[in-house]
Amino acid sequence: MRKIFLILLISVSQMAWADSPLTSTSFYVNHENHPMVKEALKKNLANEKILKFLKKSDEDLPTKLAVVCALGWGQNAAQNDSLIFNYFTKGGSYEELTQDEKVVYIYAAALNHYMDVRDIFYLFGNVELANEQRESANLVFNIIYCQLLLDDMNKWCEIYTRTQDLKGFSDIVRDMDTETLNNGIYNYLDIYKDTCNE
Repeated sequence: MRKIFLILLISVSQMAWADSPLTSTSFYVNHENHPMVKEALKKNLANEKILKFLKKSDEDLPTKLAVVCALGWGQNAAQNDSLIFNYFTKGGSYEELTQDEKVVYIYAAALNHYMDVRDIFYLFGNVELANEQRESANLVFNIIYCQLLLDDMNKWCEIYTRTQDLKGFSDIVRDMDTETLNNGIYNYLDIYKDTCNE
């Protein structure tokens, strides 16, 4: 009996990682026709064109996150993590990056390390989150935090409650596309409502 329980526990754990906040949410829903998103979906590797786009200061953060998401969390994720970091820092340090560059890089790094995002989560200590009111940046932070919560089934309800809190913030800058939010992000995070006790 104990052996069967352990097998079931391992199976549930593996399913959770295969179907998780980082790997199941999508910032590129409704951005599939954007040239850089198309490029990222086709290559799944950050080339010079993609890297230049991600670093440009006049491009909006949600579109940059859509491109990183389109690069994916699969076999090229480690290379994308490294390419983006090196292109952004140019031999300097992470601390010298702009706010947007930090958020973009953290998201790329989290997709690479989705099985264990503890170290990535602590990178947010260098992001001005107290003054960051954009919905897109806060979503990245919350999705990575929700990935941490996945380690403990007793905390899965918090994934849902944090999502509801973010939806309800009145002083947040709503820079995300509504369809991206509803069909790319919340349609997955909302399923954790079933883990909350009525």
